[in-house]
Amino acid sequence: INSGCLARNKILKSGDFGSVVEIKDDVMKENRGIEVLSLPKAETIGENFLQRNRDLNTLVAPRLKTLKEGAFYLNEGLRELELPSLEVLEDHNFAINKLKKIYQ
Repeated sequence: INSGCLARNKILKSGDFGSVVEIKDDVMKENRGIEVLSLPKAETIGENFLQRNRDLNTLVAPRLKTLKEGAFYLNEGLRELELPSLEVLEDHNFAINKLKKIYQ
């Protein structure tokens, strides 16, 4: 998915990106509506991917290996997150959020 293509979208409520392996920077930055996101094959998420997304409460990403800087910065909807394949976690990914648990 290319950089910024769904940024500031207020209509999309859920997304299933079943064949996507790599997500570029800023794709869903400041996206106010999405609540459920499925990324079953994604291995890399770019910088600021879901920055300032207040509504996301469910993320499915079992193959995610790399989270670039700030991917979940200021994301207030997520409470729990499971990332069983995570290998690389760059700076500021979970800063200013309401996460209670992160499972690996």
